[in-house]
Amino acid sequence: MLALLVFAIAIVLYIGNIIAVNQLMRDIGELETRHRRILQEQEILRAQVNRMSSLDRIQKLAEDQLQLKIPTTAPLWITVDSSRIEDVEQATADSERRF
Repeated sequence: MLALLVFAIAIVLYIGNIIAVNQLMRDIGELETRHRRILQEQEILRAQVNRMSSLDRIQKLAEDQLQLKIPTTAPLWITVDSSRIEDVEQATADSERRF
């Protein structure tokens, strides 16, 4: 009778273990599916970022919305007479003293 009781307890523990393993396998399958879905979303977002940051798209937006154009001439150097700079600095200092 004692052997039968020990055998029954062992069978219950074994069946409980099988049920727990099956539940864990189901959880792993759901998590793997979720992981794959998140990776797909990440790839979609990465492709969207690449598309939105492309030079052609940015150039088109700059021209259409901001009216920016690619310059056709080289920039010019500006030269300023040092005596004129001193005159402006002096005038600025004088006006600051007044206030």
